[in-house]
Amino acid sequence: MRYFVALNLPEPIRRDLLDATADLRQWSNLRWTGLGALHLTLRFFGDLSREEAAQVGAALPRALPRMKLRVDGIGSFPPRGAMRVIWAGISGDLQPLIGLASDCERAAGAAGLPKAARPFHPHVTLSRVLSPRGTGPLAKAITALSSTVRSEAFEPESATLYSSELSGRGASYTAVQMITAEA
Repeated sequence: MRYFVALNLPEPIRRDLLDATADLRQWSNLRWTGLGALHLTLRFFGDLSREEAAQVGAALPRALPRMKLRVDGIGSFPPRGAMRVIWAGISGDLQPLIGLASDCERAAGAAGLPKAARPFHPHVTLSRVLSPRGTGPLAKAITALSSTVRSEAFEPESATLYSSELSGRGASYTAVQMITAEA
């Protein structure tokens, strides 16, 4: 089973994000993330045994720090070469967010897992590119739309350790452990 920790986005923010990117849905070579699956991944752990997942869970922070964030622009990964992911950026109180991601990295280390392969870059995955063919016009549409995608500020209320199971229809997530906001 694959595991990851994600910051949960409020439903109005997720709905607004889908509405703001509706014009991009004309491209057939994309697999869009559904409303319920939109999140900000803090740390992807990969395949773990139940014991390893329990060790990670025991080392995760017990409270989510207070922060105000906003969705801010869209883009694609990687910056060079064939486009693979369309993402929404995050701005606002990034220091508490980066600190939370670091806490998740420490939880991985406490469970004996290797350090993350890539540094943390806060974003929400909107879509996966199934084929790089015809992405030139898509890249131009993303650039044109990017400055119009900006949400109201929001305070995240929770993060979750999820297990993830892949199927032909994409990934399905199961909540394993919650981290709730500080009172």
